[in-house]
Amino acid sequence: MDPASGDQPLFNEDKSIIVTVNGEIYNYKELLQKIVDKAPNRKFATNSDCEVISHLYELYGEEVAGMLDGFFAFVILDTRNNSFYIARDPIGVTCLYIGWGRDGSIWVSNEMKCLKALGVKMVLSGEGSDEVFGGYLYFHKAPSKEEFHSETVRKIQDLHKYDCLRANKSTMAWGVEARVPFLDKAFLEVPYLPKEVLWRQKEQFSDGVGYNWIDGLKAHAESMVSDAQLQQAPHRFPDNTPRTKEAYWYRTIFESHFPQRAAADTVPGGPSVACSTPTAAAWDAAWAGKEDPSGRAVAGVHDSAYAGAAQAALPGANGVEPSPAKKAKVDIVASSVAV
Repeated sequence: MDPASGDQPLFNEDKSIIVTVNGEIYNYKELLQKIVDKAPNRKFATNSDCEVISHLYELYGEEVAGMLDGFFAFVILDTRNNSFYIARDPIGVTCLYIGWGRDGSIWVSNEMKCLKALGVKMVLSGEGSDEVFGGYLYFHKAPSKEEFHSETVRKIQDLHKYDCLRANKSTMAWGVEARVPFLDKAFLEVPYLPKEVLWRQKEQFSDGVGYNWIDGLKAHAESMVSDAQLQQAPHRFPDNTPRTKEAYWYRTIFESHFPQRAAADTVPGGPSVACSTPTAAAWDAAWAGKEDPSGRAVAGVHDSAYAGAAQAALPGANGVEPSPAKKAKVDIVASSVAV
């Protein structure tokens, strides 16, 4: 916001608070006024929107992160007591990578390549947990324990097309190795999940970022793609034809970068509900014709309370035999998940 004088690091007035930040503070003008109201004689060294962070920290301490509206990741050094304060925006629009050294040191970076430059060569990633344990919401609709298990096998065998491919490319692009402990052979032989994990509510990406983000993307796609264009989709995209305006919009973006026919052939297709395979998409008749691939499409699961469901799902609990789907989940999780 201030290329002329906003060089970093940024300071408070007496330079006892030092800030390094990547981001943009939307409400910085309101925060400037808040600072002046509390400290009328306060002087500012730059016109940078991010300078308010140092002054706010001096005046309000760790409350500063909750006062900021925008996207950001920053590190504050408080020379008054030689302490650090590290924060990012609530959603994580601006990334903040953290690593721990064997000597007890903490390494923080806004970009993964900086971690590499500091000697970090490996990061841990959570790919595979939902596939191994049937953690996606649609698994609640499994008609039998055999189908439940077969779907976990299908999902694991396809990981190289999706999650593992993404993790490898996004980290190796910077020379950093991603390790996936949930896919270690030794872990795959673990027969049980802790109860606090097994019955914990499975949250969706949209729960974290807010449904308005997801719905906003759909609304934008509606404005970008006409009804006529969608009707002609089978002619423009004969392979893996997009069936919604949102999918059509994403496909046009993809082809603007990768126009070759071979590029589209590398992308798997087929119907999916809440990340399911095409086979599992047929488990529930209510899913027929649904074009929402998110967990929100699994009605009656996401909003259900697990406190009662956990007990009711146990074989013979209260003298009531559990439903096949719930029994399948208990049986599968309580047995080896090795594929």
